[in-house]
Amino acid sequence: MEFDNKEKLENLRTEYIALRAEILQADNICLLMMGYLVAGFGLLYSVQLEWLVSLLAFVSLCYFTEKRFSIRKIASFVSTEVCRDDSGFMWERHVQNLRTTGKLRPFVVLRPYNAELIICCFIAVSPVFNGILTELTLFSANAIFWLLFAFLTVILSVVNAVKYHQI
Repeated sequence: MEFDNKEKLENLRTEYIALRAEILQADNICLLMMGYLVAGFGLLYSVQLEWLVSLLAFVSLCYFTEKRFSIRKIASFVSTEVCRDDSGFMWERHVQNLRTTGKLRPFVVLRPYNAELIICCFIAVSPVFNGILTELTLFSANAIFWLLFAFLTVILSVVNAVKYHQI
């Protein structure tokens, strides 16, 4: 069954609306998770469970990464597959032109994923500021657990940041 041009455009618009809704949902989830992360960070310090802070940061980083990569992939699909020359999506074409000329986001440091990486890394290493490193010399389980997850969080954030900016 062959679609005519009007049906193709209507199908593209329907797909576009669904993809944009998915992007908005993923972004809203990231914002909620950021609030939960900060609240959880404060709670763990208030009840003296600093060793869980690094685990919370590591899990949060993995979650943010999955959501932001999903957003990036959907945006790439929208710009290359859904919004072709005859689709009528002027805004998407305008954004594509801004991307190709390098004028879309001059302040790269302020992108949401970069902020999430920085916050997760800061939270992962925050037990240092609470004196847990003094326990590291004693090789306590808490200190070793913190060191392991702080190291994994920082390494994962660097690897993911590189991959994220290559998409």
